[in-house]
Amino acid sequence: MRTTLNIDDQLLEEAQRVSGVSEKVALVREGLRTGWRDWEEVNPN
Repeated sequence: MRTTLNIDDQLLEEAQRVSGVSEKVALVREGLRTGWRDWEEVNPN
C-alpha cells in the first residue's frame, strides 16, 4: 500500500544515523517492524 508520510527532517536524519539505514522506505518499514515487535512483547495475546 502506498501512502504519504510527513516525517520531521531531524527525526528522520537521527533515525538514519542511529540505525545505519539510509533508504527512507526501508527505515520506515524497519521502524514499524520494531515498534510492532516491542508492542507484542508488552501486550501478548
